[in-house]
Amino acid sequence: MGILFKNWSEICKVKDPHVLAALAWTDLNSDFARKLAAGFPECFSDYEVGGAVPLSVLREYADREALLQGGHSAYDMLESYGATEHFNIPTVEFTTDPYDSLLNPPPLLPAEIDKDAAVGTIIQYQGKSYVVVENNKNPGVNMMILAPADRVDVTC
Repeated sequence: MGILFKNWSEICKVKDPHVLAALAWTDLNSDFARKLAAGFPECFSDYEVGGAVPLSVLREYADREALLQGGHSAYDMLESYGATEHFNIPTVEFTTDPYDSLLNPPPLLPAEIDKDAAVGTIIQYQGKSYVVVENNKNPGVNMMILAPADRVDVTC
């Protein structure tokens, strides 16, 4: 088997949370990944399959990165701690405070989007579905970040 890629849509079908975690977090360059691929071939591929990354995986990635950087748990700061970038998920950023102290703030959050929407909430914006991947209310930040709903699986 050549280079391995994860097939997220199949990984999300795994019901056992421990097996799902092993599939989601295994290093694709390890011997263990090759063994997992032999046992769960539908969960891996020789080519990039694409599809939605589980919200739980994004949260775990952000949380681990925050702790590695000496910070606190950051379960819902998926953009700030690199989860969306790591998994190549595009984002749209808005400020939730027009008087924010950011030097170059992003556009103001449209009125039709609930400024208190939690991470994992699916919202509609300009006729498309998005998932809230961060709603950072820290002073001086005040940003909401969205990702296309077809790139984040909120059920897994």
